Amino acid sequence: MYMRLPNVKKSLDKLNQHIPSNAVGIHGKLYDISNLDHPGGHVFTYISLGTDATSLFETHHLDINKANSKLKELPILGNYVEYNKYDYSTYTAFKKIYFKKFPTKKSREMDTFQSFKLYVIIVLTFYTHLKVIFSPQNYTIIPLCIFSAYLNAICGGYGHNALHRIHPVSVLLDWNGLSCYEWLLEHVQSHHMHVNTELDNDSISMEPFLFWLPKRKTKKYKFAYLIKHIIFIISELVVAFNGTFIHRARWSIVCDNNFPLWMRIAPLLFIIRIISHIILSGIIGACTFIFTFCVSSYLFSYLAHLNHTYENDSRPNFLTHQVKNTKNIKSFVKNEFILFLDRQREHHLFPMIDQTLLEHNVQFSYSLFTLNKLLNKTLE
Repeated sequence: MYMRLPNVKKSLDKLNQHIPSNAVGIHGKLYDISNLDHPGGHVFTYISLGTDATSLFETHHLDINKANSKLKELPILGNYVEYNKYDYSTYTAFKKIYFKKFPTKKSREMDTFQSFKLYVIIVLTFYTHLKVIFSPQNYTIIPLCIFSAYLNAICGGYGHNALHRIHPVSVLLDWNGLSCYEWLLEHVQSHHMHVNTELDNDSISMEPFLFWLPKRKTKKYKFAYLIKHIIFIISELVVAFNGTFIHRARWSIVCDNNFPLWMRIAPLLFIIRIISHIILSGIIGACTFIFTFCVSSYLFSYLAHLNHTYENDSRPNFLTHQVKNTKNIKSFVKNEFILFLDRQREHHLFPMIDQTLLEHNVQFSYSLFTLNKLLNKTLE
C-alpha cells in the first residue's frame, strides 16, 4: 500500500524489505491477519500489510496488555530481521500512566463541548469561503482571503487529529488538498513512527532543497533559512496537484471497499474548492484560490515544521527519540487556534488519544522565536 506514494516508498523500503505482502511484521514476527476482527477497524490492519507495523502497534494501543493477548492468538508465518529495532520499555512504562487517565475508548474521544466548537469552526470556514468567492472585487478581498486561509489551516489541524481514529472529520485534510488517505501512509505510518529519521517521509520529502537530517546533507544552501519560506508557501499546492493529477495515488482507493466511502470520495472536496473559485469568480477566483491556498499552506507547514526541529538521533529508545525530536509551541493562543501544536509532543507519544484531551505541558514548550532559531540551525 505504501509503495503507491513515491516519497513514502523511498522512506519505508528499508524498514519493510523483509515483510511479504500477505503478512504484518511486529517485533520480529510475521503475522497472518486475514481472519483478524480488529476492534479499531479494518483500515489500519489493511494498510499495514507488507510492513513492519511494530511502532504503529505500540503507539495506537494504549492498553498494550490487551493488544498483546490478541496478538498471541494470530497465526505466525515466520520471522524477519528488524531494520529499526526500537526499545519500547520506557515508553510502555510511561504509557501505563496515561492508560489510568484514559482507560476506555470513550474516554479518549473528543467531548461534547469540543465537538460543538469543531462544527462551529467548520460552518464558519465554509461561510467565509462563500464570502470570498462571492465578494465584490475590492480592497476587502485580501483580509477576507487571509482569514479564510487561517480557518482552513485550523480545519487541517482538526483533520490531522481525526485521522488517527479514522474519523470522517479527516476529510478536512482533503479540503486543504492534502488527502486523508495519503496522510495515513506518509504521516501516520512514516512520520509519526520514525520522526526525524531516514524513515520519516517529512524529513526527506524536501530534499534536495532543504536537508533536515545531518547525515543526509550532500549540499549546503547558504540561504536555506529563506528557501524554507518559499517551500512552505507552495508545499501544499504542489502536494495537492501532484496527488490529484500526477501520481494520482489518492484516486487509487475509489473502488476499494476496504476503505470507508467518505475517504474514497474525499479528493472531490479539493476539486469542488477549485471549481467554486473559478466558475463563480473567473480569473479573479483563480487568484483568490491560489492566494488563500498558499497562505494556509504557509501557516500549516511552517508551524508544523517548527515542532520537529532536529535535535539528535536517540534510537533505539523510542520514548527518548520522540521527546528529543518533537517540541511544543508556547503561545498566548491555545488549542485549535495554534492547530493543537502546543501539545504536539504528547500527541506523538499518544496519537490514540484525541488531541483536545491532551494537556499542554508548559515545561516542555518553546516560544515561536526560539523554535525559529532551532529551525534555521537544523537547515544550516
